Amino acid sequence: MADVYSTGYNNVNATPPVKEKASANGGRVRIYKDVYTQGAAAGAIGDVIHMKKLPAGARILPGSKLFWGTGTATETLAVGVTGAASKFVAATAAATAGSVLLEAHLAAGLDYEVPAGGIEVIVTNATAAIAAAQAITVWIMYALD
Repeated sequence: MADVYSTGYNNVNATPPVKEKASANGGRVRIYKDVYTQGAAAGAIGDVIHMKKLPAGARILPGSKLFWGTGTATETLAVGVTGAASKFVAATAAATAGSVLLEAHLAAGLDYEVPAGGIEVIVTNATAAIAAAQAITVWIMYALD
């Protein structure tokens, strides 16, 4: 049986040591929260909710979540970025109030660092309209400097 080493282990033990990004080792954890509340009338199928922008270099951490109030009977919500609408969570049933972890980007054992220029988080619905007065909240924990 062989000993194998992670990238972080190799960086710290290199001569000279390789400095890791603060978002990977020793960075500060920041909180991103944004809320959207649908108006008095239901939305339309395919609506895209544009949330706040995440800063360049942010490393999204496990434990981030999407919360929603009671939706329409077959409503689904997905969270991602422009061009990858389900980057963080694929379409999830949202007929009853609930929550889901935003961890699709971690499924392959990979993490996600926000590219230069930052990214705008989007929430989309596909199979039914967002219910009138429904609240949708995104909480994202990320490490930066």
